[in-house]
Amino acid sequence: MRIGMAGIDYNTASIEYRERFALTKHVQTEMLKKIGKIDAVSGCVIINTCNRLELWLCFEDDSLCGPFDILCQMFDEERCSNSKY
Repeated sequence: MRIGMAGIDYNTASIEYRERFALTKHVQTEMLKKIGKIDAVSGCVIINTCNRLELWLCFEDDSLCGPFDILCQMFDEERCSNSKY
């Protein structure tokens, strides 16, 4: 088993950038459902406040995916690849 985290917070990203990753309760619920369908993921915790978003995942040992990849998929890749803090 492997545990990993991806996230942004007020120390690493501007308020404008963090707003792009803001989650309503509905969006967070849908995100948890989508992540729950990923075979390699056996557990998930999302910490979502006005100052940060953290995605904690528990993976099978042989999984090649990571929390950053999954976080980008949940939003859209452009947001992650064109990040400007």
